[in-house]
Formats: sequence, C-alpha cells, structure tokens
Amino acid sequence: MNALDRMHAKSGGLESVKMIKKVVRKHKLEKNSVKDDSKYWLGKSPEERISAVEILRRQYNGSSARLQRVARLVKQAQS
Repeated sequence: MNALDRMHAKSGGLESVKMIKKVVRKHKLEKNSVKDDSKYWLGKSPEERISAVEILRRQYNGSSARLQRVARLVKQAQS
C-alpha cells in the first residue's frame, strides 16, 4: 500500500479529502523597505548571509550539493 492509498484509507476516500486553497497577496514595496532589508543583511556576518542564500538555493533548486552548470551556444550574426 503506497502513501496515497494509506491517506485515502485514513480519510475514508476522495470524497472526504479537502483541498487547500492557494492564497497570494501582492503588496507594493515601500521606499524604506529596501533600505531596511539592506541594513538588516549588512548587519549579518558573511557566513550568515551565505547560509541564507544556501537555504534559498536549496528551496529553489532542491537539495543538490552544487549549482547546476548551464552552457548556451549563441550564434552571432555574420556581418
């Protein structure tokens, strides 16, 4: 029995499973918020800042140990 089957067995089937509604709110940035963010991060040590970037990278790219290498070939127009 896989995880989905166990969930259905516990919940009594698909009829009783409730969906979670996505909520997105947009806000305008205030002029001071960028300054406040900069002030906050400049107050952190380089190690803390790198750690924060690493957490964000793992959330975005998954838990792979390194960044993905990307190569692109661009053809130049002949003149």
